[in-house]
Amino acid sequence: MIETLYSEYEGKWKDRLYNWLEDEKRKEEEIRKENQRRVELRRKIISNSVNVTNNFDDVIAAIEAVPLVELIHISEDRGDGCPRFSPPWRFSQTGTSCFVSEKDNFFYDLKERIGGNALYYIALESGLISPGEKLRGKNFWIAVDELRKLGYPIPKYIGDKEGEYDPLRWKAREVRKLFKRLDLRKVRKRRFKTCKT
Repeated sequence: MIETLYSEYEGKWKDRLYNWLEDEKRKEEEIRKENQRRVELRRKIISNSVNVTNNFDDVIAAIEAVPLVELIHISEDRGDGCPRFSPPWRFSQTGTSCFVSEKDNFFYDLKERIGGNALYYIALESGLISPGEKLRGKNFWIAVDELRKLGYPIPKYIGDKEGEYDPLRWKAREVRKLFKRLDLRKVRKRRFKTCKT
């Protein structure tokens, strides 16, 4: 049965089981190291010692570390760890149709059936996106800048300096420079003379 379940491993059933266990331990160790790196990053962010990074995960970890409860105006606190608030992106009669899960650091809008982290909240509040719309591209970075303006230490993403292609660094300004170099307006069609026989 073990030979069937773990057919990607070579050897007898004991060898296959042992190899599978070693692979699982290695995967768990990688996950543990990544989680430890994120915890260390959050400590650095809290102490304001990180300014720039070439790892996009560092930016995401900094956004996740922003306490959402500090951004909202709480209209009612029922003591259940989920304070209620009135959404700034739409009218609410009761002022309690949205709540924040302090445990998850996530907000929920019951009427619109949406939710998100601090970055999504800021994007909705500032009108960058509409409820239900995805936060991406230019609006993502504008929302990150809004969090920075509020004093949250989110590192600036500088990309990878080792020559790998980074789509976030390919901006419209660079495209304009490329077109200027090519100067497509001055390209002339070449007329080839045909040989007469």
